Amino acid sequence: MPTVSKQERREHSPVSRRKEPYETGEWSLSTRGRVASDMLDAHLLYLQRALDLSSQPSLAEQFAVENVVARVLCFWDDSCGDRVPAIDADLRAFFARSGITIAIEEYPRPFTISDGEKDYRAWV
Repeated sequence: MPTVSKQERREHSPVSRRKEPYETGEWSLSTRGRVASDMLDAHLLYLQRALDLSSQPSLAEQFAVENVVARVLCFWDDSCGDRVPAIDADLRAFFARSGITIAIEEYPRPFTISDGEKDYRAWV
């Protein structure tokens, strides 16, 4: 089911409290091509169903025991500068209870800056 999956063995780093080598892994599931909506709720509902999160009430506890960090990263296009990312309060609460953080990466609005001779495009 993951769109991307990788696992690697890491040696301990000087800044880490971990003294022995350890394995780490990550996987991701993209909604690209699977959800035909630009509203965040539709994408989150897809992930909730695809991962069958509703049937796993102790997911947050499992994450804590296994030291798992779970995050949903949403890319929000606001190139017009007038869109506000909104997530249904019940859906946000569900993910929080499940131990999954929702992070929104907002793509800002483009501006054109001119020095009189050349125009430059900037994102602010």
